[in-house]
Order: sequence, then C-alpha cells, then structure tokens
Amino acid sequence: MGLSSHRRHRFCAVFVSLSFAAYMLFLVGCGSSSPHTTSSGNNGNTGSSGSSVGSGSGSGGSGGSGSPTTSAPKFLYSSDFSGNRILGYLVDAATGALTPTTQGATPAHTGPTRIAADQAGNRLYVINQTSSDLSVYSISRSDGSLLSVPGSPFVVGKTPTNVAVAPSGNYVYVATLNSTSTPTSRVYAFAVQSDGSLVAVPGSPFATVDWAQALAIDPQGKFLYVSSSPETSTPSTSQVDAFSIGSDGALTPVSGAPYTEPNSQFCANGAADMAIHPSGNFLLLPNMCEGTVIYRIDGSTGTLSLVNGSPFPPPGQGFAATGDVQSIAMDPQGTYFWVTDSYCQSGCSMATDTWKLDATTGVPTYLSSAVAGCGLLARSDPSGKFLYQIGNIQSNSGCGSGVPSGLWGFSVNRSNGSLNTISGTPWQSANSDSFFTDGLAITP
Repeated sequence: MGLSSHRRHRFCAVFVSLSFAAYMLFLVGCGSSSPHTTSSGNNGNTGSSGSSVGSGSGSGGSGGSGSPTTSAPKFLYSSDFSGNRILGYLVDAATGALTPTTQGATPAHTGPTRIAADQAGNRLYVINQTSSDLSVYSISRSDGSLLSVPGSPFVVGKTPTNVAVAPSGNYVYVATLNSTSTPTSRVYAFAVQSDGSLVAVPGSPFATVDWAQALAIDPQGKFLYVSSSPETSTPSTSQVDAFSIGSDGALTPVSGAPYTEPNSQFCANGAADMAIHPSGNFLLLPNMCEGTVIYRIDGSTGTLSLVNGSPFPPPGQGFAATGDVQSIAMDPQGTYFWVTDSYCQSGCSMATDTWKLDATTGVPTYLSSAVAGCGLLARSDPSGKFLYQIGNIQSNSGCGSGVPSGLWGFSVNRSNGSLNTISGTPWQSANSDSFFTDGLAITP
C-alpha cells in the first residue's frame, strides 16, 4: 500500500502499510515529554455551552428505559496480532487487577485485531485482518476459557476493520475495506445460531461509506452507525453512515445518511472508534483532527444532528497543529467518557482525558487528564469502575518517557471520573502498539 506521512502534520506520525493484510500499522517516532495539562480534580477547560441541536429522544439503558444497566467485570480479552492468538485474563471485580486465565491464550486465525463480546459475556467475536475472516468463540462462564464454535472462522472475503454485536446477541456485524487504492466498504451481517455458528443475513453485505473503520449499535439495537477513517495523503471527507436494523438483522439506510463530519483545512481522517451513550441519545466520535464529535440520535428515525459546539477538542496548547485523538471509552453508567490523545510539542506524550457528558444537551465538560499507558485503544469495564488500555508494547518513544509496556488498568473515581493506576499495572501482554491492530474487550 505504500508509505504515507500525513494525518495533516500530526505529531510526527507515520502510517506505514507493510501489506494490505497488516493494514495501517501506526508507528510514532518522536521524543518524549510529560502529558499535557495533567490534573486529578474537576478543573481545566470547559466545552462549549448551549443547547443541543436536534429533537430526537432515545430510550435509556441497555434495551429499556431508566438507569443504565451495569455488571461486574469477569474476563478481559486482548488480541495478539503478530502471535495470531487471543489472550485471556480474569478480572478481580473489587480491585480491577488482572491474572491470566488457566487457558492463557487460544489460537485465532491470521492477524487478529478488533474484538467484541455479547452483553451476556457468552461469546467472543474476533476479526482477522490478514485471513479476512471472523473467529467466534464460546466463553466458559466458569474460567473464561475460549472454545471455537462450529464453522469458525467465518469468511468475509475482504479485509475486516471492525466488529459489533447487537444488544440482543442475535446479530453480528463486520465492516470491511476492499483496498486502500479502492476503498469501497461493506457491512457483513450475520445471524447467530443456537450453537454459536453464523448464517448470513438476507441482503448481506450492505454497501456503506468508503474507508469504513468503526461500528456502533445503539442500546436498543435499532440503529447501526459506521464511521469512515480515510487513509489519504491529502485532506478528504470523513463521514458517518446510519442504518436501521430490521427484525431479521438486515440493514436499511437512514434518511439523510451518510453525514459529513466536521473537517478542518488540515485533514479529514475521521474517527477510527465510536461510542454511544447508554441512553441511546448521543453518538460520540473521536475525530483524529478535530476532537470529539457528538451527534444527537433521533430515537425514532436514527437520524443524526450535531450537538451545539461540536467538535470538542482536547485541552492543552497546540492541539490544532500537533494533537491527535485516537480512541474513546464510554462510561456504562453514562456520566463520563474518556478519550486517548497524543501531542508533540517539545516532545511527545500520550494522555487520557476525562470528560463529563450532560445527558440532556449532549455538551461535554472537560474535567482532568491522566498519564496514559500509550493507550492507543481504551475500553471501560461493564461496571464503570475500571478503564483498560493497550500500552506501548514496542516501547515507542512517542509514548513519552517512563511509560513501561504492557496492558494498563485504571480505577475510576466515581465522584469526578479521574483515573488512578491499578496495583500491578502494567501487566505483561504480547500485544501490538498499533492502534489499527489492537483489540480489547471486558465481559461480565
């Protein structure tokens, strides 16, 4: 695919394409410095105030109205791209500490990246970029060990970029990319059978925006959203596509979709990650160049409208010239969200920013920043007590000084969303430190 040095002139970032199967290997080559604007309390910048745009209203919780549903964490899984395997860990529900499962690791197909689990924690889904297929496992509820379901892996034919599971657990969706020279994308839809095997949904695959990179499904399982993340050397257009999900799992485009994200004069590399608020009312995208883009979701139609003041850039001087937003993790309790980002000014550093989301207007308020474990991919546990990140496995200098490699865990201060490292962090883990080849899921 060639070498491209772009993402406007972002923090000395170079996206290296070793092969199409390896996809966009994300390497950082800068000096080191301390994270930006660190704090531990409720101080710092505030997002723009004002009412949200749009009249949509969604149902709260995971499949019902009222308070969000949360569960204690039990297992954590992470993909090992170069090792072609999935690593399993037990999660201490009281402390968040990790210990390997007795199985330790289980084979995947070739080049496993993004992973997802159903809400009940019964099955794990892993996309394999190099072999262009989807591995599916049953999760032992007693010890977290993984067992391949009949027929796994399931062929998708093109390079998969992300996977999402419907809240019901009955349908699984995989975004794919044809090639970087012909970035046509599709969403493959599968119905989950009683034995865990998959059968294609009628009409699958479904056409979507080019450069599809991220998937998200609302808590009611009514709508699916696709974010594009163009890999181009010059500014282009990043978009969000929207579909309604039928009773048979089939996708129908939402009126007005796709939606063009806010794009700067420097780049339009979009978002390679997404999150939806537990109420189902807001879609959040960590737009690489712009900051967090927030849309209100119309609960009846699935249409999107930008929240007033969106996008919301990270704090700190120089974001417009040097910062990059990479991933987002939503608080399952609906109070906070966390964004991982990078800066290069007099050196390079990573940070994890805590924001509080107004559940009425969708307008966020910045609260604090903490040292990230070079967290190019961050995920919350299902209780909202802990946050985990893939961290600096290849010891890139761009992660800053004094940042050991491994799998990082943080406890969440529920009063202000601030993060503290869990005892034992980081845990040794043979993961890639490429954002595009990482996978992380925490199950109940």
